[in-house]
Amino acid sequence: MKIATFLLCVLVLPATITFGQVSQKDITSDVKAHMEKHFVGASVSDGPTVIHRHEPKGPGGIKLPGWEDRAKGSASIEKLQKIDGKIQRISVPDLDLDFVSADIKMVFSYTSQTSCERISRPGGVVVDKPWGSLSPKGTITLHLRIEKQKNGKLTQETFVEAGHGDRPNAYIRDHLASRLAVRANQLLQDFLGVQIDQN
Repeated sequence: MKIATFLLCVLVLPATITFGQVSQKDITSDVKAHMEKHFVGASVSDGPTVIHRHEPKGPGGIKLPGWEDRAKGSASIEKLQKIDGKIQRISVPDLDLDFVSADIKMVFSYTSQTSCERISRPGGVVVDKPWGSLSPKGTITLHLRIEKQKNGKLTQETFVEAGHGDRPNAYIRDHLASRLAVRANQLLQDFLGVQIDQN
């Protein structure tokens, strides 16, 4: 709300009225160093999680023996591949304003481990393995920017690019990479001292 008020004042007040010195500091390298220190190496785990359930029915809706696929895995951030754009901390002492302006993309690579078992229902017996022990890789792109339609709020958009479009990669993308994105959001909020909405 303070950001929106400041911008409005600049637009409508007479040009002869000034606010004193406006301080702009590029903190891109600071953010980069913070994420390399605290996000690179971060890991999450999941499962066993039911990702598919087969529940056949016979005549009259009678339930027949079925099965469910249970996947588990872990993923960790390997490195910061590249960073484009910049992020600034802007201060206006006369108006007691201190906010962040950003339009920056950070691309991180991740590695993972996953496996999946097919369990009979009822019975709970392993009857198949949709996939054995695999190590999918991919990237997580974080895009921080100011959105005018959200009253100048800082937002984070996350894009996950899995190595392949198969089920193991989809599982890692949906259940693990998404959690890493949440971890990144919290790290950025703590470092910048501002709320960052996630899209």
